[in-house]
Amino acid sequence: MKFFQKLAYAGGFLSLMMAATPDDELQKNQFAVATQVNCGGRTWTHDELLGNVGERPVYTIIHQNRIYIRWDGNPDQSRKSQAFDNTAILLHMDNNKFPNNTEGNRIVNSCVNSIDPSTMGNNYLGTQQGNMIPCNNKPITDGLMLGTFRGGDGVRT
Repeated sequence: MKFFQKLAYAGGFLSLMMAATPDDELQKNQFAVATQVNCGGRTWTHDELLGNVGERPVYTIIHQNRIYIRWDGNPDQSRKSQAFDNTAILLHMDNNKFPNNTEGNRIVNSCVNSIDPSTMGNNYLGTQQGNMIPCNNKPITDGLMLGTFRGGDGVRT
């Protein structure tokens, strides 16, 4: 009887080991693209209609797990389908989803990103290629010295 118990235990253990996802599979899928991001106590969904500003709709863009907005009223009509740089328009939407007060400002400032090189239309920042990202056709690698930043206090870091 003990032999069968050991056999059942070993068989159960082996079946669990075979069902587990190997680390190689996790590594292949580590850059899965999100369509929803939780921030500021709400769930932001890609292409969600947030409201209107000046009768023009404002939508969310989820890009590389970061939240941006797209506004059909973008003065540069060639960029109206791309990320918009003025996130403050969210505080002035017709539905008052993000009121222009402390709470509304906190959510907009902590959750919504202004445009950056990854969302610019001219592909200034390319997609990752191995351990490097092309930026303006120059390879940027981890640990590469880009320069010295001088803050508002004059201190170099």
